[in-house]
Order: sequence, then structure tokens, then C-alpha cells
Amino acid sequence: MKRFAIFALLLAGCPAKSRVPHDAGVREAPAVELDPDATTYRLTFDGHRQHVVDVQVAVPTDGRDAVTFMMPTWTPGSYLVREYARHVEGVRAFDDSGAPLSVEKVRKNRWRVDASGRAGVKLTYRVYGRDLSVRGSFIGADFAMLNGASVFVTDVDHLDRQHRVRLEHPYPEALAALPRADAWFVAKDFDALVDAPILLGQPDTQTFDIDGTKYVLATVGGDDDFDTERAATDVAKLAATQQAFWPGTPFDRYVFMNVLVETGGGLEHGASTVVMGTRFATRDDDAYRGWLGVMSHELFHAWNGKRLRPRALGPFDYENEVYTEDLWFVEGFTSYYDDLLLARAGLMTEAQWLGALSKNIERVQTRPGRHHQSLAEASYDAWIKFYRPDENAHNTSVSYYSQGAVVAFLADAAIRDATRGRRSLDDVMREAYRQYAGEVGFSSEALFDVFEAVGGPAVRDLVMSMVRTTRPFDYDDAFDFYGLRFAKNDKSESAYLGVEHSKDNVVTEVLRGTPAYVAGIEVGDELIAYDGDRIEGAGRDLTGREPGTKVQVLLSRRRKLRTIEVKLGEVPRRPKVERAPSASTLARRNLEALLTPR
Repeated sequence: MKRFAIFALLLAGCPAKSRVPHDAGVREAPAVELDPDATTYRLTFDGHRQHVVDVQVAVPTDGRDAVTFMMPTWTPGSYLVREYARHVEGVRAFDDSGAPLSVEKVRKNRWRVDASGRAGVKLTYRVYGRDLSVRGSFIGADFAMLNGASVFVTDVDHLDRQHRVRLEHPYPEALAALPRADAWFVAKDFDALVDAPILLGQPDTQTFDIDGTKYVLATVGGDDDFDTERAATDVAKLAATQQAFWPGTPFDRYVFMNVLVETGGGLEHGASTVVMGTRFATRDDDAYRGWLGVMSHELFHAWNGKRLRPRALGPFDYENEVYTEDLWFVEGFTSYYDDLLLARAGLMTEAQWLGALSKNIERVQTRPGRHHQSLAEASYDAWIKFYRPDENAHNTSVSYYSQGAVVAFLADAAIRDATRGRRSLDDVMREAYRQYAGEVGFSSEALFDVFEAVGGPAVRDLVMSMVRTTRPFDYDDAFDFYGLRFAKNDKSESAYLGVEHSKDNVVTEVLRGTPAYVAGIEVGDELIAYDGDRIEGAGRDLTGREPGTKVQVLLSRRRKLRTIEVKLGEVPRRPKVERAPSASTLARRNLEALLTPR
């Protein structure tokens, strides 16, 4: 029945186009009861043109002499302390009758209110929101995008209580993946509130249904440039493929918030995502596949990351860093499946998928940091490294996104090879989900146990080695299994210095081990001339020079001229994965099986 329902959906053509009315949540979500002891919010938008929202939060005191309010310092899914309280101003406190109360700031993100003899207290404050990113909030004349962690202050003693929000706003509509009761958006606790961004505006809304699960694609900023009907049709195919992939669907309704503001990014939530991009994405095939890839990535997180998660990632400590060594699985494996499931949904050709795989392998193999940091270490240090890259980041660290995706590719091939195609990484994901989704969470060792149960001890050892050591990856077995190879490149005749620089030839990055690094060229140096010939334009301008020759580089360092001799190298070869002409019939079938849903 499930396969037939998905097929019928795809035959039906474009999903229905509609505007989501104010009461859409009432009809599309189960009824909820209002808890009289809930934490309640009232948001008003009189200053929306000035990028501000005014917030009132009310809580019962339960006989306490003081109530302490807290604002998160970070948001789940983005591992950096962002200090949201820096955008809060005008904090005041009142009792239920409106009488002012004493309020004291006791930490950078905490306020304590004197509540002696009061049944309830209210805290009022203003939030400035002009962050056009998926991690913060934006309030503007035409629309607002609210990320809960950056807006809502809460009672530190009662995060587990019902939290509900009432919006008084000038926008045509308000949309969130939360149930509605009367005029309230209702969250069962603070975690659920933070995990449900709110979009206000007039979105171009497309809806579709897969086996009784409702999906909404709500687009703002698309104007007449973004083809929402085409996008919704393809997102429906993607959602059907992902829903069929997992052993169950953990939501009744899922909202894609597609905010087209000429920037990028995506952030996962339990039953929704915020994705930012360009309104011209549907006009360019590569840009459109990139947009679909982000949609695929964030939807996959609804299972892997939001439900199937490391034990450390829930319940959340919103005020402090939360450490895990397993972001290679949460983010890296999701990065493997975002493209793979696009291919299985018929939205990416084999050649395009091989191109995406090539890019991930290139990011791994051309990053010197792979010799110095393991994937487990990269996950643990995300708070201080991945989200705070500098000019030396490529030399000392790795990306758990791209390198984790390559681990997934190699592990998948190893499992399929060891089991003669009977099992795959898909089975690891599903079994881990069955065992550890929800409140349980997983440990690293528990994950490795699942790899062993599905693929055997050798697969466990392989994955542990790739995750916990800096040993070079071996692609031979995986390529033999799928009938792939690295494309053969002719010996480069181009000389290579080994720097990245700005338009005015100021060095921005020097990769470890390159000719420039060995010779002592530094970030901040302005390149002026090679062998007395001034560099023209924003180019490396090494035309006519061969690898192995020496060049005198004239540069300016802190306004002083100096000359450094550099022995030029050979331009690094970029790994490109292609089908091997000599691949066996079995290997070709193995690749076809990988790219085909089962």
C-alpha cells in the first residue's frame, strides 16, 4: 500500500497550490488543551519596520520569592555560542495587576524578578532581529522569520511546562509546525517551542500528502522568479523517497520554510526546516540541485539528528556547550544521503551523483587537516573550530560534513560487499533508528555495535578507524565493488604556488605543504611581482613557468617590501570519480542497486 500510495502521488502531478489561512493549524493539527499553568507569550510587532518585536512572557510563581528567566545562548543544530541576549533591551517586570517589580540581571542571559507574595509575574522586553540566517531572527516590513532560541526568554525552573505563543502582527499569515488552540500556538515544553520557527508574511504555499502525512512548502521572497510549482513537485518526490526509506514517520505535518533572501543555509527542526537561498535557483540547473540538496539534507535530519541523536543532544542545555564525538554520523551521513536520495528520487542523474561524490572526496583529499584531526575530534571541537574557521582551519581541522559523507560511502560499499548485497548502510540507519530514536539516544559504541550487527566485525573496525584515527582513506575496495575509478589526469604543466588571495592579491590562505608554505609566504602578504614582472589583475600569473622551477616573489608585508624565492610545484589533481570502462557486470549492478530505492 505504501509503494502504491507514493506512486499515485507522483502520477498526480503538481501538488495543490493554496494560501495557508490563519487557522490552518487548527484544521491540520490535533486539538490540544490549554494548561492554566503554562508559560505564555504575547508578541507585538509595532516596530517591525525597525526590525524589532516586543515580547511579554508570563509565568505563575508557585509561591516562589523570585523567578529567574533565561535566554538560550545557542540554538540546536548550530554548534556555536551566539549570545542571543545581546539583542535584548528594555527588560522590565510586573505582577498580574501591572504593578512594577524589581528585576536584576544576574548573568549575561539571566534576569531574576522579585516575586514575593505574587501569584504570577510578567517580564517584558524588546528583541532586535535583523539576522538573515537560519540561526537567528529577522523582523522586516514584508515578513518575519523567528528562531525560538533568539526570541523566547523562559522560566529556568519550568522548561518542561507547556509554552504557548500569541502573535499580534501586521502580516497576512503566521505559520509554524505547532498545534493551534484558539489564538495560540502551543508547544508542549520549551524544547518544542525552540524547535518550531515561526514564519510571518504572505507565503506562496504548496501542499501535498504522502500516505496521510501532510507537507507544506511555504516560500517567501520568490516573486515571479522562483517556480514554486516545479519545486513542490520535486520536493514531493523527495519526501516520498525519504518517508519510504525510514521505518516510520514521526510527524503528521511537516513545513518547509523556503526563505529566498539571496543568502544560503538550512537548519533542521522536528517537524519543519528553514532553508534560505536565491529566488533565481529554479533558473539554473546546478543552483536548483543545490537547493534540492539542502531540502533533502534538512528533511533527512527529521529522522537522523532530531530523533536518532547522540545522547548528549537532549535534553538540551541551552546555556552551555554540549559535546559529542558523533557529528560525523548526524551531519556527515546526512550529507551522504541528501544526494543519494535525490538520485533515488529521480532528481539527480548517475553522472551528477558521481560529480557530487567527487566534490566530497576532493574536499577531504585536498585538506591538510585530515592528517592532524580525526572525525571524532572534529565533532567534539565543533564549538571552537568548525563554526569559527580562520585562515589556518584547512591546515588543522576537517569537516565532519564532507569527510563524514565519504566515510558513509566507504562504509556502505563495505557492508554491501561483505553481505553480497543483502544488506547496506540503509539497514544500519534503520536499525539504529529502531533502537535509539527518541528519548534513548545513542553512544558512539552503540553505533559501532550496529555496524557490526549489520556488516560484521571488519566493517565495525573500518568505521572506527575512519572516525577515530587520521589514517588515509583507501578507496580501492569501494571502487572495485561499484566499478568506479579516479579519472586519469595528464601530468600538469601548470606551475603552482599554493595560496588563495583576494582580488587585490592579498594572501588569505596558505595550505600546509605547498611551495608558498615551505618558502614562508604568509597570510596578509600582498603579492606584487614574479621575477620582476608585476602581477597583472587578480591572478596568479605564472603562465610559462613549469613545476620545479624557482621564482622570486616580490611582496609587501606590513608595508615593507621583501623578496622570497619559491620553488614552484605542480597543480594538485582534483579527484574525479567515473565509471571504469573495464567494470564487470556485477560491479555495474552494484552501482545501480546503490542508486535505486528498495
